[in-house]
Amino acid sequence: MNMKEFSIERPGRRIVAIIVTVLVTAVGLTVVAVNAAHSSTAVDVRYRFAGYAEVANGESAALSIANVSSSTCQADLLLVNTLNNPVKVVNGLTVAPGQGALMTFPDVTKGRMRLRPVVVSVNDTCTAFQGNLEVFNTTSKVTTQAVQYANPEG
Repeated sequence: MNMKEFSIERPGRRIVAIIVTVLVTAVGLTVVAVNAAHSSTAVDVRYRFAGYAEVANGESAALSIANVSSSTCQADLLLVNTLNNPVKVVNGLTVAPGQGALMTFPDVTKGRMRLRPVVVSVNDTCTAFQGNLEVFNTTSKVTTQAVQYANPEG
């Protein structure tokens, strides 16, 4: 049934139909505007390293990033356990082009811990960086493991 037929059969409902049409159009335009604004907003991108590094009694870990892009990078650094729960987090690092940032995980005093490094590019500002996880003997400072590769999660 088109609008003309509807208004001839029921003249009082024409105004209601027009109001409903205007409201539906306004809601539709609002949804499109919100979706367009959301799609242009940068989101955080999480980069995780493949596998876990084992940190044993008497060892420490250091997670670092080097910004190799020409723009400033905003990053969060995390070390997560095998359940993906954070065990160490440093938020809000600002890394200038050509500079780096470091987070250390203290000496493990009992047993072993398996840790996975995660770098979060806040608002996708880290366009080119080198991530590195180094596990080292706390006393001698000798490196026992080094991992230098990160993939975007997804």
